[in-house]
Amino acid sequence: MKKGDEAGVWDADCELTFAAVKNLLTNHPVMNRPLPNTELQIYLGVSYEVISAALVQDASEPRLIYFVSRVLQPAETRYQLVEKVALALLHASRRLHPYFQSHQVVVKIDHPVSKILRKPDIAGRMAQSPEGWSLYVDGAAGRASAGAGVVLEGPGGFLIEQSLVFKFKAFNNQAKYEALIAGLALALDMGAQSLTCRTDSQLVVGQMMGEFQVKDDQLLRYFHKASTIAKNFQPFIIKHIPREENARADMLSKLSAGKEKGQLTTVIRQVLTEPSVECMALGAPVGDDWRAEIMKMMVDQDQGVSLKPVEARRLARYVTIGGDLYRRGFSVPLLKCVSPDQAAYVLNELHNGICGLHTRARTLRARALRAGYYWPTMENDAKAFTAKCERCQAHANIPHASPVELRTIVSPWPFAKWGMDIVGPFPPGRAQKKFILVAVDYFTKWVKAEPLATISARQVQSFFWKIICRFGLPQTIVTDNGRQFIDKKLQTFFQGLGIKHITSSVEHP
Repeated sequence: MKKGDEAGVWDADCELTFAAVKNLLTNHPVMNRPLPNTELQIYLGVSYEVISAALVQDASEPRLIYFVSRVLQPAETRYQLVEKVALALLHASRRLHPYFQSHQVVVKIDHPVSKILRKPDIAGRMAQSPEGWSLYVDGAAGRASAGAGVVLEGPGGFLIEQSLVFKFKAFNNQAKYEALIAGLALALDMGAQSLTCRTDSQLVVGQMMGEFQVKDDQLLRYFHKASTIAKNFQPFIIKHIPREENARADMLSKLSAGKEKGQLTTVIRQVLTEPSVECMALGAPVGDDWRAEIMKMMVDQDQGVSLKPVEARRLARYVTIGGDLYRRGFSVPLLKCVSPDQAAYVLNELHNGICGLHTRARTLRARALRAGYYWPTMENDAKAFTAKCERCQAHANIPHASPVELRTIVSPWPFAKWGMDIVGPFPPGRAQKKFILVAVDYFTKWVKAEPLATISARQVQSFFWKIICRFGLPQTIVTDNGRQFIDKKLQTFFQGLGIKHITSSVEHP
């Protein structure tokens, strides 16, 4: 009610509104524990100096789970609106990390931000946005350099500026078309449904509207490519404007002569090494390509399909740049995902190519990662590839490892297992004794030795009978295959006492 001469009317609608205000003031929202196996919604709020996020859960009724906010720093207040929204989401994900790990979180925001966070080449990849996108493009070519400028304006104050630098020789009309194609591709990546394009090139506008005939073969290729991309927008309008109204795009097109390093700017800077009409277009993954599943999950997520937490965490590791799939790495920023056929080519080049080193599987896998490639079966493929290399088998070192697993010999109790061997010959001593018959217990390492002039099966039997008389009957005796140890009479002696005789190699009796 306002103060004044006119008297207000208090009707039923006013009463209901007033009751709702009183109910809101008296019943404050209480934070609750989230229900398991139910997705959470996060609402982002952005102002000039503050960003905030509210985490809620819509089960039977809305439930407030958590609320976080932060005051922006002076430098952060100068961010664009879409950058503040991304900052708010980043702040919420750090503060509410346990909720993001245990539940699937759906971001509710009226700004296109999801595509920006998943597409690094344009600082984002956004969801479908309302109609009303405007595109300003311009190209400039000179003797020393050539470039193009793109300014894309969307609803809610959304703005993206892109500067293209050409590393190839281009004339002025070619630069205009390069700017148009780059702007159309940028708007398509942003999810624009309708687009109004403005440029100061009357030739480009006339040819795109069918008023001018395209006679140059190079420009005809540009015209067909631009027309193909423009069919994705309904409607698509292109207008001619004076250069004074296209000053921002004109300035961006002339940034090619600036510094390439050390620039502190929010403008997206892209370098083209060859004309866009000569770039090879790669088809979408099909068949048994492992990338097809990842790309399908990305499309499902963009369409609002609910994913499992495991699938969402897996999908967070991948991004798309220019239609290609990349995986976020640990030691390198991005790894390009390749198909099985491309993976076989990469392994062959790294192993047998001009810089091939014929390394083992572990090194080959590490070299593929350092080269910037990734596929899920890298380790197994590298092992299989190196195992089939004929040159590696012909020139590799001969392995001296045992073909079977070695087994340890363990004695269960003292003097239950003895090892016996002959040492010598030594320089003759008293009574021409030059050999030593040695027996060692496996458990206590007790040594029993006797010098002999000659060693026969009868002497071995006599020596071992002394051990039996002092230490008792053993369970096992281990010797080599010497003729003194494998004599039939000695074998009969061991069998009669119930001793198991085991023969081993010469070095391990």
